[in-house]
Amino acid sequence: MSDSPVNVNTSWLDDRGSWAAYILIIAGARYFLQIAGLPIAEAWCTLTIVHGIFTLLAFHFAKGSPTIDAGDDLSKYTWWEQIDHGEYNTANRKFLTLVPLVLLIISYHFAMGVAFGWLLAAGVVSAVVIIAKLPFMHGQRLFGMNRSTSFTFPSSSTPRSVDSASKKLI
Repeated sequence: MSDSPVNVNTSWLDDRGSWAAYILIIAGARYFLQIAGLPIAEAWCTLTIVHGIFTLLAFHFAKGSPTIDAGDDLSKYTWWEQIDHGEYNTANRKFLTLVPLVLLIISYHFAMGVAFGWLLAAGVVSAVVIIAKLPFMHGQRLFGMNRSTSFTFPSSSTPRSVDSASKKLI
């Protein structure tokens, strides 16, 4: 994978300020939950759960790249597997693994003794997300999920034709 063209799907992580932007998005979501009126413990646990589910789907389920016509080169890899050309223990991967852990610790701090159910759900989601990021999970498809029937970004090399009667792409 290292000799593939620049994948803007993942290369943004190397841009200056990308980590800060990621943290600001999380902080903005947390602020929105506060404005919505959730108690502090439930707000942190909700943020942890939503972040975990979103990143699990976006990072570990969708395969391919919406911007590169690389054929099979990227279409068989999830976004997480594409980061830093598949190399582990890089700064980007450490940062993205640390974020759900820090969110869980903050949730634990505010929810201990107040919202046990929320905290349990946040712990389970965080555990699944963190385990999915470990090196031994690279390329693994549990229970047959995400082998070939999952969402894959379409490649522009896929032949398409226009139905002349309806003028729609087929």
